[in-house]
Formats: sequence, C-alpha cells, structure tokens
Amino acid sequence: MKSKNNITFVIFAYNEEKRIAYSVRNFIKYGEVVIIDNFSTDKTIDIAEWLWAKVYQFKNPGYVETQEELDFVRSKINTEYMTWSFADHIWSKELLVKTTELIREWTYDWIATVQKNYHYGIENLNFSTYHYKWKKHSQHVRVYKKELMYCEWTIHWNLRHKCTNIFYMPLEDIFYIHHLSLYNLVKFEIGHSKYSSIESQMRYDAGEKVSFSLLILKTLWIFIKYYFVDWAWKSWIPWFIMVMQYVFFTFNIGAKQWELENSITLNSIESNYNIIREKYLTKIEK
Repeated sequence: MKSKNNITFVIFAYNEEKRIAYSVRNFIKYGEVVIIDNFSTDKTIDIAEWLWAKVYQFKNPGYVETQEELDFVRSKINTEYMTWSFADHIWSKELLVKTTELIREWTYDWIATVQKNYHYGIENLNFSTYHYKWKKHSQHVRVYKKELMYCEWTIHWNLRHKCTNIFYMPLEDIFYIHHLSLYNLVKFEIGHSKYSSIESQMRYDAGEKVSFSLLILKTLWIFIKYYFVDWAWKSWIPWFIMVMQYVFFTFNIGAKQWELENSITLNSIESNYNIIREKYLTKIEK
C-alpha cells in the first residue's frame, strides 16, 4: 500500500537513540518513514518502531552509498519517490509541504535543495550560506524517483540519476535541509580517518595514480574555497578549525593512496628497520 503522498523518507542510522526520535517526528506526517539500521546496539530500533517507523537492518561497509544498499532500500519501499537522509538532518515544514505538493503534481523526477551545515552547535557556521543566493550548484538532489537512481564507485556524493527533469527549491532558508553535524575534533578524526582509508583504497583499486603536485594544489584550493570564497572566515576560530580538518582529510586521501601504491605498511616499515638494526648489531656482536 502506497503512502498518500507517494514518498518514503529513508533514514540511515547506527546507534542513534539520542536523535532518531527527532527524525521520525520530522517526517511521519508527510509520508512513510523507513529506518535502514546498520545493526545498532542501543535503543535506536525500539524508539523508531514505537514512533511507527518501519525498520530494516543492512550491514554496510562503513558508508551507505553502494548499489547493494540502494537495491536493498528500493526492495523495502513501495512508493515511487524516496529520500536519502540521516539522523542529523532536519527539514522545515515549508520544505516538506512543497516537496509533497511537487510529488502530487507528477511533474518532476528529482527535487534538489541546499544542505545548510552546522558545526559546534552554532547555526551560522555554513560553508556557502552567503553564496546560496547566486550559487545554484550548491543545490543537491534530496528527493528521488527511486527507479532512476544508481551508484558509482566513489564514497560520498556517488548517487547518480538518469534524468534532467529536476526541480530546484527556492534559494531561501526555509527550503534548506539543516545538517546538524555532531562533530568535535576527536570524533571528526576517527570518522574521517576511516572515510579517507576507504576512499584511498577505492581510488587505488580503480587504477588511479596520486599526483602530489595536484594534491598540494587541491588542499590549498579546499582551504581557499571554504575559508575565503565561501566566507567561513565570518565565524573565525570555529570554522578555521573545521576547515583545517577538511583540508587534512583531503590530504589524507592522497597520502594513504601513495602508501598503497608503494606497498607501505607497518610490516614493510618494520622490515626496513630490521635491516638497520642488524647493521648496528653485527658490529656489536663480532
């Protein structure tokens, strides 16, 4: 049986007992709510089901943007449209109402809007807040016709589509998705170290070669773009800290890929050290 609004709000979760109720409450009046749970060990599932969300479990490889998980999700929903969301997202009433109105019109295949990022619990820390008015490319698709989606190999932003019939939400705050990013430096370093390892391995397996000249230019561009072009300097110290973390994350991807290309592991390093040890011990033991 289809939802009256023909949309399923898909939320990916792992140990989100502190936030999952907000997510379900956000969407439940506007369509079906499906939680794709990565085998949580807390009360995430109990809370979601108590609030009438449907819960399915799927073990992912550390990220959710894979063709296997997409196929699994599509097999569990019976609406034509779906979202790809997380427990740290919040949608406004205006965005939800506009989305369901557009779906009822059956005119557009996909719906795009801006994701407004929050860090350190502060509202105005956003990469492109001041440029949203003229940067239409800041809008990313958030509502999909499920049969038109597919995944490519790269982690993050690898959901693709087979259409050009996209509606772009008005560039106003009430139509943005608000991303309440729960990171301090320790959590960021742990999470993004995992992501950089996954992405560097993907690039290595795909036969890409790292260029340190390009890597240096890319990390410089990341800093300039986020901090100056996108006005992160308006928030001074908090965003300087976060921008530097994204710069380091970008650098780590290339550095780890270089290690893979040169077969550098802890064991290979230890083997080299053993040669040095033997060199000095040989003289001592003569």
